[in-house]
Amino acid sequence: MPDNVITLAEQFRAELINGDAAAVQAMTRRWLSVEQALTGQIQTLAEEMAAIQADGGSVPVWKLWQMQRYQSLLAQVGVELKQYGQWAAGQIEAQQQEVLAMGDEHAKALLLAQMDGNRKTAVAWDKLPAGAVQNITAIAQGSQPLNKLLANAYPTAVQGLTNLLITNTALGVNPRVTARTAVRKGLAQGLQHILLVARDQQIRNYREMVRTRYDRSPVVYGYMRLA
Repeated sequence: MPDNVITLAEQFRAELINGDAAAVQAMTRRWLSVEQALTGQIQTLAEEMAAIQADGGSVPVWKLWQMQRYQSLLAQVGVELKQYGQWAAGQIEAQQQEVLAMGDEHAKALLLAQMDGNRKTAVAWDKLPAGAVQNITAIAQGSQPLNKLLANAYPTAVQGLTNLLITNTALGVNPRVTARTAVRKGLAQGLQHILLVARDQQIRNYREMVRTRYDRSPVVYGYMRLA
């Protein structure tokens, strides 16, 4: 493979990475509103659990599930994550369109970089039909709707939150510290799931668009992916 093609491929990969970093930053900033909406309730619950512990009791999982404050918290977590998930889905769909266009242009540029002047002028690029583009996204999503891919954010967040509340309470950690940790390391596992889906969709859509463009080109007989 010519050095100029490798250099170009590395440049395009850097563009993709920069786009991912910007998307992660935007989604993380938005997540702060989820944390702000839930922190007060989480701290109150942590204080109630600590009070039970201080009186000689304990708060195993089954008892926590029986507590009204915990059930109210779960309901509010559901509301906040639903709203965030709807916003995140819109962001991911917009990112999908961006990386599809990026993949299309990058594939063309990489092909042209390997041709001489006469062959370049002879190449005609057909516009992919809307159905072909939609099929790329469907393949990237494993034929599942985006909201289904994001749905695991709720149980993931609840599990992380619950585990830290129970563990820190049992260890006698200050309830304020417990609440802060439960938000940043427990609840945030829901955000990590959503970011994972966003990154996965970006990479899958980009690669599938490049592959599709190569497959439709009469001058491509084979290709390899750089590590």
